[in-house]
Amino acid sequence: MIDFRLQTALDARAEQDMPPIEWGVDPRTPIDGRRLKSLERMLVNHGSLWTKYEANRSALHLIPDRPGLYMFVWRIALGFAMASGPSQYFRQVLYVGRAGPEGNGTVLNRFKREYLNYLEGDFATLWSSRSSTRPERLGRLLLLREIEFWVCCQIDTELKLQDWESDLIKVFSPPGNVVHKAPKAKLGKPRAAF
Repeated sequence: MIDFRLQTALDARAEQDMPPIEWGVDPRTPIDGRRLKSLERMLVNHGSLWTKYEANRSALHLIPDRPGLYMFVWRIALGFAMASGPSQYFRQVLYVGRAGPEGNGTVLNRFKREYLNYLEGDFATLWSSRSSTRPERLGRLLLLREIEFWVCCQIDTELKLQDWESDLIKVFSPPGNVVHKAPKAKLGKPRAAF
């Protein structure tokens, strides 16, 4: 599906470079098969099955009004015809989040109050080189097209939500989340070594 507003922005800036989206992938977690299987079992045993929605205004009537985990996933619109089976499309997780009972509401409320504004934003933002803050990153990422909104609800506790959100961020290194920041050194007064 071609978005007319996006196509107009692409045509108007056909000769202008678009700043790249930076992915800082740490491969340690995605290649740890035992850790991934353990996370998969926990999500199946303590959460619901994942449900996928188109990330747009029409999803407002479908997204559950409950706590849970969610991911914005970019489905690149280029399909590869396979020798056997349906065409295959690549996907990239752009952002992982949680909405829970401890003050940050439901998945539906988070989508409606915060993310819908980014999804319906100005496509000129894609050509902005600034993306150091969370709003700037999400403002660019959620304008990409063929965005899916994946949701998993019925998770037992806020603690599990936090842990699983953190684990999913480590697995996918989504560019919308701040990932793998080096800790800042705490320097004290200089003192003699000997």
